[in-house]
Amino acid sequence: MRHVALALLVFCLWLTPAFAADQNDEPDPDTGPRDQADGGDFDTAYYLTVGRAVRLYDLTRLNHNLDRGGVDPFTGVIDDWNFELAFIIPRTAHFALVGGFWDQKTGGRPVHAELRGFEIYGRWGMPLFRKDMFFLYPTFGIGYAQRVLELDGRLAALGSHDLPSRGSVDIKQRGMLFEVGFRFDLIDGSPDESRAAFLFAESFMIGWMGVPVASDWQQGDRKVSGIPDDMIHTLFAKVNIGFGVATRKAH
Repeated sequence: MRHVALALLVFCLWLTPAFAADQNDEPDPDTGPRDQADGGDFDTAYYLTVGRAVRLYDLTRLNHNLDRGGVDPFTGVIDDWNFELAFIIPRTAHFALVGGFWDQKTGGRPVHAELRGFEIYGRWGMPLFRKDMFFLYPTFGIGYAQRVLELDGRLAALGSHDLPSRGSVDIKQRGMLFEVGFRFDLIDGSPDESRAAFLFAESFMIGWMGVPVASDWQQGDRKVSGIPDDMIHTLFAKVNIGFGVATRKAH
């Protein structure tokens, strides 16, 4: 019995420091590292994105008007290139300078036609929802738009007294553009702990774009009658991607 008691005493003496060492190895919640800010936790951001958009126009009347000249119909589905130079305060507002341009060509005989245009406008919005790196903004934009219908060939076939009988002409319409939509942004800044960060941005936007205040179609200073205003409004979907910089407050 004396040997068993001695063995138990030695075992207990060995176990006590080993147990204490295990306790000291556990992390102290009061001295552990602070939670890192996630990639979307920033105060201001500046970024440039480029992308593509799909617009849906009803060009039935325009196609009917050009049909007498043998022009192949325009599809009414137009894809564009666009850019956005944006500044956002995630909890307050979104501001952007936006530009876009597009071009659709069609064949035909005796008249060939091309339809193109561009816009430049400002956009702003208020944050509706934010979760980590994901942002939702209802937006509104206003600016300038121009549409150009280029006709080439035997123009007398179109039956317009405002056009020359033959040659190539550019017929333009200008107006004030309005845009309303919903914008979904995924914005990530890296490194997470730095006050200044490199920014990666992706966005998807759906909305309506219109030119309700527009001039007549004109060739130079001359009004051209008989061309319908099918380009007045459109629904669109837009996808952009780009880079920028973000700033954070010190944690």
